[in-house]
Amino acid sequence: MILFTWIFMALTNNTLFELYTSGQSCLPVDCSWAKSLLRRWSQLHLTRSLFPLTGAVVGL
Repeated sequence: MILFTWIFMALTNNTLFELYTSGQSCLPVDCSWAKSLLRRWSQLHLTRSLFPLTGAVVGL
């Protein structure tokens, strides 16, 4: 899972961490790029979470 995180999620994670540490606030109309980052992170996290389930099914 670490390899998947480094390869596919690192850029999204780093951007979200930078946004958090910068303390920037934005209006809801202005935050569409932040919402798209969170949506992308959610999709990548779901994919990453399915790997152990797939391994368990294959292992049966």
